[in-house]
Amino acid sequence: SYVTQVYAPEPIAFASSDSYAFAGDTMLGRGMRDFARDAAKRDAFLKKVLTLTGGAPMIVNLEGVMMEHCPPTDDPWVICMETNDTLPVLKALRVIGVSLANNHAMDFGKTAYQDMVRELQRNGIRIIGRGEYADFERFRLFGFTDIDNSPEPKRDLLYRSDMDAAFQAAPGSGLPLFAFL
Repeated sequence: SYVTQVYAPEPIAFASSDSYAFAGDTMLGRGMRDFARDAAKRDAFLKKVLTLTGGAPMIVNLEGVMMEHCPPTDDPWVICMETNDTLPVLKALRVIGVSLANNHAMDFGKTAYQDMVRELQRNGIRIIGRGEYADFERFRLFGFTDIDNSPEPKRDLLYRSDMDAAFQAAPGSGLPLFAFL
């Protein structure tokens, strides 16, 4: 479940020409793989989301590892999405950035993570890694997580000092700050 909080001095109009849409766990692996490959279901989903967002550019939490081919695994907690299923959906949704600051980004190790980052960047999608940030036209977005699954499950990994260090390491921009947590 997600809690979305927006604090602004004035009311915010949504789905205007300068809006951005944010989405939580976005994953096209496991049972969603068949959904991504069913053109009718996929296209109906895309149409509904684009109607809701007004076609605004999206930034999502990409929950899992995108790979050319997902290796077989008996581990139900490991999430892999195939590139040929995932990229067309991300592009159709106008995804311009992904947070990889989550507990599944390293499910297949560092090399798979780096390959995913390169492929997403090659396709014009900005990456927000753990403790990192990306500047978008109107804001700066940080990514943090307090859990990790790899190589074994760990919890309570995020401290105020981690966030302070990330904010201090980022050069001043005057942009509003947002974070995927």
